[in-house]
Amino acid sequence: MPYIDKAYAEKLLRESGTAIGEDVHEASAHGVGAERPACAINEETDGPTSRGRRHSGRAPLEDAIFELEPISVDYSEAQIKAFEKVKRLASARERGTHELMERLAHDGFEREDARSAVDRAVRCGLVDDIRYGAVLVRTRVSQGWGRHGIEQELERAGIVATDIPGWPDEFFAAADSDPFRADDLEGSLMRQGFGGATDDECEVARAVELLRRKPPRAKNVQASAYRKLVTKGYSSSVAAVAVRRFLEEN
Repeated sequence: MPYIDKAYAEKLLRESGTAIGEDVHEASAHGVGAERPACAINEETDGPTSRGRRHSGRAPLEDAIFELEPISVDYSEAQIKAFEKVKRLASARERGTHELMERLAHDGFEREDARSAVDRAVRCGLVDDIRYGAVLVRTRVSQGWGRHGIEQELERAGIVATDIPGWPDEFFAAADSDPFRADDLEGSLMRQGFGGATDDECEVARAVELLRRKPPRAKNVQASAYRKLVTKGYSSSVAAVAVRRFLEEN
């Protein structure tokens, strides 16, 4: 790891007129990692009674002991290459940490090097699972996916849906709901699904709208429509109600 030369550090301190006091001593004693000064300065004492003694004015440099500390992290060549790979991938589109780890492993990077690169990308804000999750949800909603399927995809990405700010209300707007309410039979089917009546009603409305935009072309319209909705991540109960409503319209 790179270090600051003692003589050079002394020269810098002389030129800046830095006072070596108790505050500097405590900062060097308790600092951690990148927040620690490159050169930690400790007071040289003649005995145990002078430990922690407060300086008055400026202390001579010759009375100070310099503890050299690393000023940057020394990444291995493999870790640097892995991070460059992460930068290229994350610059193309939003990525999650789970996806990046799998991609680096597929490209032959050791897990330790991959983890170092991904963690570094997270620290600098290049990668953020919550941000990625929000983008993923909005993309899937625009593609007509159901809430159940979106939650499953988030889980596979190592993201909990409820950790995303605004989930689910901001993504499944009430304005998208169908103006036609479900009858008692439909309500009973929907309550067997994942949510309450209001949530399920919105899901049914979205499923019906998907079938309207992209109607099935198969001879067996009912089976094709049901299969299409389940594939898009709608629960079986919601898919059944949506197909029924779609067939009634046509």
